[in-house]
Amino acid sequence: MPILREIFVYPIKFCAGIALSGTVLRETGLEFDRNWMVTDASGSMLTQRTLPRMALITTAFDGPARWFSEFLGTPARLARFLPSL
Repeated sequence: MPILREIFVYPIKFCAGIALSGTVLRETGLEFDRNWMVTDASGSMLTQRTLPRMALITTAFDGPARWFSEFLGTPARLARFLPSL
C-alpha cells in the first residue's frame, strides 16, 4: 500500500509551493492548494508569464500582502478564491 510522505501544495497560484507531510482533501481539492492569487490594481490575475519573478515567491501563512507590490515592482494585492462546490 502506498504511503504519502510529502506533498507539495501551492497556496498562491503561480508562486512557489510548500512541502507538507500531509494535508486534508476537501470537496474542492487539497486544503491550502491554489486558494489565493495575486492581482493587479484592477483585479486582474498576475502570472509568471508576464512577471517571471513570481516563481521566486515562497509562500508562508503570515505577513502583509503589500509585500507583493514591493517585490514585483507593480501594484499588486492578494485575493482569495471563493470555494466552488
